[in-house]
Amino acid sequence: RIWDLGSEHSLSLPHERLLAGGWPDGLIPQAAWHALELGCYVGERSQGWAFITPCHWTAQANSILLADPLTLHISEAESRSLLEAMKPYFLEDGIHLRFDEPGRWLARSDLFTHLPTAHPDRAVGRSLLQWLPSDRAGDAGRTLRRLQNEMQMLLYNHPVNDARAAQGLPVVNSFWISGTGAMDPAEAPPLRQPMPHMITTLRAPALQEDWAAWSHAWQQLDAGLFTELATRLQQAEDITLSVCGERGSVTCVAGRKAWWRGLRGIFDRNRGYFPNIDAHSKL
Repeated sequence: RIWDLGSEHSLSLPHERLLAGGWPDGLIPQAAWHALELGCYVGERSQGWAFITPCHWTAQANSILLADPLTLHISEAESRSLLEAMKPYFLEDGIHLRFDEPGRWLARSDLFTHLPTAHPDRAVGRSLLQWLPSDRAGDAGRTLRRLQNEMQMLLYNHPVNDARAAQGLPVVNSFWISGTGAMDPAEAPPLRQPMPHMITTLRAPALQEDWAAWSHAWQQLDAGLFTELATRLQQAEDITLSVCGERGSVTCVAGRKAWWRGLRGIFDRNRGYFPNIDAHSKL
């Protein structure tokens, strides 16, 4: 077994480190690589890129909480309408926004080149202030914090939010920045190729601390993925399985023992340390 224990303060999630390897924490240039894949990388020099995720913040007495962005279920029409409203404000600070998918946009700016950012899953359901780009990040951090404040005011009475509120849906009242960094388009791909198969059925129940659903998801993996891997091991296939939590991961390479049973026990005993688990197998 190969362990990556990470840290409670790590900005990048373990599966991001597994896929990218070697990049500084919070500066794995996933958005830049995605932009290159889409063919929207401009010019030949290194550029700063970021993912911008429309999200919902909830203010409480002593904290601000981030709702899981995936639970907003923003439609493409809603997303594009919000994007068009926000674009001019970002452009004033030299940030170019581009639609990517309903729950995520691409942003290009030199502000993102050296700005470490956290994956949104690090902050879901928690006080998010420690996970935001801080004033310690210099002009970039201060600019983006100001933009977040401005967008909260802009979005307060936006027609998309009026319609969502009328339907009892959570409104979009801010945005999250992640995937920041820069890469030279002439460099070798920064992410592992070919991409492994990702299993994320444990993510939602872990973030919601729904341990009954989490246990049920494990049972489904036992009956599905692990049974399939057992068959393939018997056929002498090479199998690598990495199981990732919030802070760390463990990677198991195929062997003669039924290592997946021991793996299940490891995470049952360490549920508090690995509460948010994604699994991927190298097919």
